[in-house]
Amino acid sequence: MSQNETLIDLIIAISKVKIKELERFDEVSMLYAIQQGCEAIAQRATKRIETLSHGGLSGRDTTEMLSMRTNVSGSELLL
Repeated sequence: MSQNETLIDLIIAISKVKIKELERFDEVSMLYAIQQGCEAIAQRATKRIETLSHGGLSGRDTTEMLSMRTNVSGSELLL
């Protein structure tokens, strides 16, 4: 997967955030939408790591990547 394809996938994941949550445009709604986008990106990244692990990454590399992903939640990214 090229960098452009990865970027497109990230944009798609972010665009799937529930826009209805932004109707009031208050800070809580905006933060909630950002959190949802981060979680969607994290899920997609996890799937990609798992796919790559079957194509050449070592088990240790995959475990390290997945542990990095699970240690940073969407809410932590907002802090």
